[in-house]
Amino acid sequence: MPPQRHNNTAQGRLNTVSDGLPQAHNPNHKESIMSNIKPVIIPKWGLTMEEGTISEWLVDVGTPVSVGMEILNIETDKLTNAVEAADAGVLRRILHGGGETLPVKTLIGILADADTSEAEIDAFIASWVPPSADEVDE
Repeated sequence: MPPQRHNNTAQGRLNTVSDGLPQAHNPNHKESIMSNIKPVIIPKWGLTMEEGTISEWLVDVGTPVSVGMEILNIETDKLTNAVEAADAGVLRRILHGGGETLPVKTLIGILADADTSEAEIDAFIASWVPPSADEVDE
């Protein structure tokens, strides 16, 4: 079954990948332990968007996040939009802060379960590869 891409850009939701397999049996995940860690990336809103500027994070590290919750604002040359969480979890890391202009698909934060270790998050960040252009819906 090909991966399904979820992107609700009209509402500013983050791009996520789901292939419909239970995480423990998913060959696309190097370790099932990291399956509860979700990246927060600069989304791509429109065909010509190449970068976005983080205006501000709306939640602090340690805040529980629910699906659809606005977690940060991003500015582009055409608009400013709130980014909504596509996954539930706790905002565990903010990797880039307000005022930073970054390319689309840059890893900017980490959502994970509260019991996920810092070492697991570090390993996820170290092994994270941005999705290719055909892996992210526009």
